[in-house]
Amino acid sequence: MLNRTLAVLATLALIGNESSYAQQHTSTKVRDKLVIRMTGDLAVEYAKCTGSINKAKVLPGLEISTTARIAEVLNDGRYRVEHTSHIVRDGEPDRLVTLSATVDSTKLKTDVTPKGTEVYASPSARSTRTNKETQTLRLTLSELQSLKLRTWILAEEIGE
Repeated sequence: MLNRTLAVLATLALIGNESSYAQQHTSTKVRDKLVIRMTGDLAVEYAKCTGSINKAKVLPGLEISTTARIAEVLNDGRYRVEHTSHIVRDGEPDRLVTLSATVDSTKLKTDVTPKGTEVYASPSARSTRTNKETQTLRLTLSELQSLKLRTWILAEEIGE
């Protein structure tokens, strides 16, 4: 009897965890911001596109963090995420680097910062406390599958 009760409680706990996780992302919508952490091959290719590293150098353990937006919520529960970065360097034409990825909802993680948490704008700044609970969507990408990384170069500029 005790084993049966424990099995039922374990099943209910598992169902409860799955439903709470599903509820975690039901409020995610188009134009929501998220933080992307790039590692592996993607980080190297992104660094090459932006000119952050020499194309001949590959840094082991390279990680790049940037922001993106949810561009589309697909019918199957996946999300299309887009990032754009404008690159301006002296002596080089202006460039635009875009990243577009389609990811499963399970790849999105949410960090919660509780109300009243001590935060710093910079290492040398005085701390302040958060006025409300905030949620930050996070996504880690490392492979070049299911995404497009493009570099665009300004071909023509009209006007001032």
